[in-house]
Amino acid sequence: MHWTPSEQWGAEWRLRAAAGKSHIDDSNAAYGYYRTAGYGVNDLSAWWQAQPTLRVNLAINNVFDKTYYLWSDVRRSGMSAADPAPEFYTQPGRNFALSVKFDY
Repeated sequence: MHWTPSEQWGAEWRLRAAAGKSHIDDSNAAYGYYRTAGYGVNDLSAWWQAQPTLRVNLAINNVFDKTYYLWSDVRRSGMSAADPAPEFYTQPGRNFALSVKFDY
């Protein structure tokens, strides 16, 4: 969802989501593939066009600090389907990003 009240600044809310994995053919695997749960992650960002060639962006990603896994990261990790996923496979928690874009 975009909100742009003027040409000088605006904001955006984004929801990233995925369904849980349950229909996985692991009949040929020595271990069962890890089945990730579904998730929904909210991100907020705002921008300010300070000058025609200078833009400042600020983002708060994973606003609610949701712990989640990407199936592509854990599917062949060697964990059995019954193992809890270790923390080093999680995606980043709440984080902040500040960037400056200069067009020349």
